[in-house]
Amino acid sequence: MKSSLICALLLALPVFAQTEDGAEKKKPRGGWWGDLFAERTVELSRLLDRPEKLRGHTVSFVVQLRGRGRIDNPFHTRFETETYFSLDVWGDDGELWVREVYERPFRYLFVKRGSEVARPLAAAPEYSRWVLTGEVAEVVKGMPWIDIGSARKLATRLDEPSLVNIVKGYMLRDLKRWDAAASAFHAADGVTLPRPVRAMIAREEAKALVRGGKMTLAVNRLEAAVRVVGEDPRSAALLKAWRARLERAPSRHRPPKPSPKPGPVNKSR
Repeated sequence: MKSSLICALLLALPVFAQTEDGAEKKKPRGGWWGDLFAERTVELSRLLDRPEKLRGHTVSFVVQLRGRGRIDNPFHTRFETETYFSLDVWGDDGELWVREVYERPFRYLFVKRGSEVARPLAAAPEYSRWVLTGEVAEVVKGMPWIDIGSARKLATRLDEPSLVNIVKGYMLRDLKRWDAAASAFHAADGVTLPRPVRAMIAREEAKALVRGGKMTLAVNRLEAAVRVVGEDPRSAALLKAWRARLERAPSRHRPPKPSPKPGPVNKSR
């Protein structure tokens, strides 16, 4: 189901400020195509990189589901509406809070009607995450058309309230409303979110706190998040830099240490 609220928020968010680091991201590039067959699952972006090498092969990949799509088959492939339905998905690494990503799902996944995999996928909710396995049956205009044979649902997924708060956090960040941005990112977190998303949320909350002059709180929040979701290179780099700054200027960012309590006074006669 397409969310009008998400679309409205994304339209209001400037394009140049929608990635985590505030910079335009380059299209991911996969390695040599043969490496794909040595991996259990791969990113959808890698499958799209050189699809012509994958024709006729079975591939496994993780997706975030948008919903049922529409089959438009002017090329007379096997994928006819009477026997298949299609799915619109995003790659598992897709940052759905970025307008261009949200508005451009991958549309060439096909599920055979009446198959064992058809029922769970037909009823699957938006943003649910799945490990899909299928055959690259065709490559049409540079896009792989994949016949899905099996699917396994993953436990964690993005949800709409979290996505709304992430988008709000970026909007408030761009307005330099640091405290409000940190609060929005903090509200976006949840135990059912994928770990990379939780790590990103924690970093963005911490960066907003630092820009608002609350470095000690930022370090505490990010350290707490790392203990829960695990450390990643970006979070580790931020913590290292911020801890070094706190060590160089402790009086500016840290509360003063309490004075030692006076000991008992011995009165001499």
